[in-house]
Amino acid sequence: LTPASSSRWAGSITKATHDQWALARRCQLAHIQNLEAGIRAIGDRLALPVGERGTKRAPGGYRSRREWHAKSRRLRVLRDRLAAA
Repeated sequence: LTPASSSRWAGSITKATHDQWALARRCQLAHIQNLEAGIRAIGDRLALPVGERGTKRAPGGYRSRREWHAKSRRLRVLRDRLAAA
């Protein structure tokens, strides 16, 4: 800093920087939690047989083999994104 700048001005810059960093960390954590929830949901449904009906508490299996295959590929994408995050 220069002699013309005040400690109040420097403090406001420091606070803004720290606030931005904290926001980025919170958003990253939320993103990771969303990825984990998606992986769990897809993994649970992939474990069920194709065409199995769901209950009030839990969804059933995927309707077709084609949908099952698409979701298995989606699961791989989510796992890769989680590893990167």
